[in-house]
Amino acid sequence: MTDYENGVPPEDGTEGGEDIRETPEPPKTFAQRHEELIRKANGGRGSLLIIFCAAMLNILLLMAGNSTMSFSMALPQQSILWARLLVDRTGNRAMGGALIILGAVVLLSMLVMWLLSKRDVRFVIAFLAVYALDTVLLITFTTTDIQHYILDYLFHAWGLFAVSDVLRSRLKLNRLWRDEEGDKGQWPG
Repeated sequence: MTDYENGVPPEDGTEGGEDIRETPEPPKTFAQRHEELIRKANGGRGSLLIIFCAAMLNILLLMAGNSTMSFSMALPQQSILWARLLVDRTGNRAMGGALIILGAVVLLSMLVMWLLSKRDVRFVIAFLAVYALDTVLLITFTTTDIQHYILDYLFHAWGLFAVSDVLRSRLKLNRLWRDEEGDKGQWPG
């Protein structure tokens, strides 16, 4: 009885005279790797837009009434809530307006970073930094009621992962260009 009859294939990788070993795929060309990384980076940029749109929708809901939704950026939302509280308790409309402007500036900067992230990796890094800071603020604001904010935590975790993935793809793309072109190559991002 042979080893193969016992369920063990022959050591030479043949089965019935046929070679069943996997043949390695040929290495990808520069164009294939470039296209793959571009597709991944551009697809991931949609995550940045989802984060911005969710925050914008949440602010619109908050401005229209008292309703908010989970999974949104904490700083713009909190700035609106603080502004309302400040105006209601102290009547200080100037400070309330300043807090609303702060929330608007954060949202506008996120939109600008999304728009420019296609051409320059530094804006992906900036987006990640702002979103990481927003995550820290979310955790700081919500430590008293963790169960209520679990969707917010999950959304922020997904957002951090998605933005990090875009950054990783963009850095690989930059490295690919640098390796292919050397010092003479100019990658536009």
